[in-house]
Amino acid sequence: MRCLKVSTRTLACWIALIASVPTANADLVVSDGLSDLRRFDDSGGFVSEFATFPTVANPGGLAFGTDGDLFVVSADNTGRAVNVVRFDGTTYSSKGAFATGGPGFANLGPGFLSLAFGPSGDLFVTASNPGLGVGQVLRYDGVTGASLGVFTSGGALALPYDLTFGPGGDLFVSSGSTNQVLRYDGGNGNYLGVFASGGGLSSPIGLAFGTDGDLFVSSLGTRQVLRYDGGTGAFEGVFIPSGVGGLVGPYDLAFGPAGDLFVVDANQSYVKRYDGVTGGFVSDFTPGGALIHPTFLAFNPSDVSEAVPEPTSLTLLGSGSLGLLALLRRRTIRANKKVRC
Repeated sequence: MRCLKVSTRTLACWIALIASVPTANADLVVSDGLSDLRRFDDSGGFVSEFATFPTVANPGGLAFGTDGDLFVVSADNTGRAVNVVRFDGTTYSSKGAFATGGPGFANLGPGFLSLAFGPSGDLFVTASNPGLGVGQVLRYDGVTGASLGVFTSGGALALPYDLTFGPGGDLFVSSGSTNQVLRYDGGNGNYLGVFASGGGLSSPIGLAFGTDGDLFVSSLGTRQVLRYDGGTGAFEGVFIPSGVGGLVGPYDLAFGPAGDLFVVDANQSYVKRYDGVTGGFVSDFTPGGALIHPTFLAFNPSDVSEAVPEPTSLTLLGSGSLGLLALLRRRTIRANKKVRC
């Protein structure tokens, strides 16, 4: 009888094949300083400074669109941030201005602050003049960049640093001057009231919904990240206390592809990584000296979709490989019992 021999090396190869299934990794892009956009890999290593002045100036909020491209708030030659510049989401080469100005912008001073794409695919941009206490959310066609007017400005919105759409489709905006997070109907912009303000919230900046549906807010005035019930806005506690991991200037924040929370520390010039469940400090994600004055950040979602197979494919690969491995082991055992080789 012919013997079937399976070496330890062969078994190790099969195990390595199963273990080599790609994990969720993504490039991190950070708005930095007065005129920089910087890119880091999934381990925090510096990749490139892919945009500088005059391509961008005073870059602010940034977001990846449904087409995979990157959109960034940028200033014009007067220093007022009234442009949205577009970059290829793969090569990071500039595609020029996507949207410029909008209704009432002559009186909006500093102009744009941050941006986000809504469920409809349109682009929503926060705009402000701190001196006049004016705050608006403007809407632009997500394909052409054409202005669609003022989406909302209700609820005494003032200094709207950031915005995000919740799981139910409503729009949430941090109102920095009033120390509140305001809620608006995501379809028509109607003001729905103050969503969150408890727990000592002071100068709220970044907003991010977690996988559990809760809302996480960077409270710059108290140097903390606070957590609120994603349905009611009730305060649930301090998620990251001041000083944990050296945190002193929490600005923008976002959950990474593996579920950890990444927080821009504008004072320490780092992007810091925290456990997305416990809030415990994990690491200074970006290396020392790689950033000057970071503000906003975004993960490239196309990197994640390319890296992670469809669940069905992953199941088939895992079950098929494990099944073949088990078969080989069974045949080896039977052969060794029946035949001396």
